[in-house]
Amino acid sequence: MENNLGKVYNLKVTTFSPIHIGDLNDLEPTEYVIYNGLALEGEVVCPECGYKNKPNAKYCLNCDEELQREAETSSNDASCLYTFSAKQLSEALSPADKNQLLKIARTGDFVPLQKFFKNNAQKIIKTANKHSVVCAAVAKQYFTKFGDNATPKEERNQFLIAKNISNPATDIAYIPGSSLKGAVRTALMSKHNKSMHLDTEKYKKTTSKGDKYDASDAEKTLFGYTNPTNDPFKYLKLSDTVSDKGFLTEICIARNYKRKSAQPALYVNVETIPPSTVFTSQMSINAGIPQQNIDHRLPEDMASIRTACNDFYGDIMALEQSYITNQPQFYTKLKQAAQKPNAFLLRLGKHCGAENVTIDDMRHIANKKSHEYMSHSTTYWLAENGRENLPFGWCVVEYDEVK
Repeated sequence: MENNLGKVYNLKVTTFSPIHIGDLNDLEPTEYVIYNGLALEGEVVCPECGYKNKPNAKYCLNCDEELQREAETSSNDASCLYTFSAKQLSEALSPADKNQLLKIARTGDFVPLQKFFKNNAQKIIKTANKHSVVCAAVAKQYFTKFGDNATPKEERNQFLIAKNISNPATDIAYIPGSSLKGAVRTALMSKHNKSMHLDTEKYKKTTSKGDKYDASDAEKTLFGYTNPTNDPFKYLKLSDTVSDKGFLTEICIARNYKRKSAQPALYVNVETIPPSTVFTSQMSINAGIPQQNIDHRLPEDMASIRTACNDFYGDIMALEQSYITNQPQFYTKLKQAAQKPNAFLLRLGKHCGAENVTIDDMRHIANKKSHEYMSHSTTYWLAENGRENLPFGWCVVEYDEVK
């Protein structure tokens, strides 16, 4: 559909690996409970980890310890995270429970407060919102260490969960249009720099950590403008995504690895949009440009955007495969999906690696250990859910022009 020189496209965004786009808040341990959704009566407590299993379970759902009972498996056996408001909590608790909660809160001791929520999870979930599926490793942390005085203080912050952005009205996670646009913009800037070969030295500024280039000045040069009001990217518009159907996010572990040794380092618990989630969005290119601003339009079309994204993120994929060598099938499927004539790669969200958000041949990536700026990152992150360990943020966008 043309509108003052521009075109509009419907987009189908399919996630191929977990995506985490933070909303700057954590899920606090007093804002959720984790429950396994099993039978509420006759539960069998695992002697190894203390997890409450359903009647007649043969093995512990959490740690696989043998319970010497007959197994009954079900698609509903996953642990789930439930969030709740103050109103929902009030509706779930009895007057005696509320008095007990008040007494615990007055002590200022956080561990008994955790224990209270954990012990009352069965009541709380009746009025709470089922929010996420929880991977076994995170569930085990919760069931064995949450609300336990024996848990070391340094481990208690592990119960904070980095929250993914979601629609406040529906509580359904989504991908902001700004995230999609930022990923496209980085690819296009790198495409322009391949032909312009900017001299990085001209854009360096001295900081306490060393020399770093000024990205904003480089971008102006790459797209030929000086006044920010003439930034041509304001004529590239992408809407927030909408899920084709409701879905639950997944709580998994984001673990950092060293590239050279593949040794694991720090980790955090994060809420992610799981693989195979499908969203819709819309992109407009140079649509609705005022006549007086026509000379400042974005010098791109969908074909050039597709090429830039596939080249930029394709190169990053090849680099990533050089140190993540145990996922050949994942990368094969991702490549095949992006090779469709109306599709392109994108990398979105946190834990994707600095290469994905910086311009080719102008990278100055901060090394927190050496306090230097480097042309490449030295670590990478994997989303670990107990079934597979995948790199964060990969998706494929398919497009159709609106006639």
